[in-house]
Amino acid sequence: MIGKAIRTPDDIRQAAEIMHQMGPQYILITLGKDGCWLFDGSTHQQFPAYPAVNIDTSGAGDAFNGALAARLACGENIASAIHYACVFAALAVEREGAANMPSHELVLKRLVCTKY
Repeated sequence: MIGKAIRTPDDIRQAAEIMHQMGPQYILITLGKDGCWLFDGSTHQQFPAYPAVNIDTSGAGDAFNGALAARLACGENIASAIHYACVFAALAVEREGAANMPSHELVLKRLVCTKY
């Protein structure tokens, strides 16, 4: 979208700011095992990935995006929704098959047990 590779934290910051100028309120850049980056127009924040035993990473991005959208639709703020989505994605990669997603209850348990 911005016409150049993103490799460093400075590149991520610059890309987020450029994309924000295109109109979206929030810019969320997923970083795989390094979590994700949020820019809201004034503050940059990196959210760590939750620990996981990777069995099958197919569908991890879809798991993250779907969980994020679901929590936002339920009225959660963006930071809480991101934490939930990170846990959901971590649990999803611990299962075989992209259609084998974790339950809401399992995500809530992991959120309680993991300090971030």
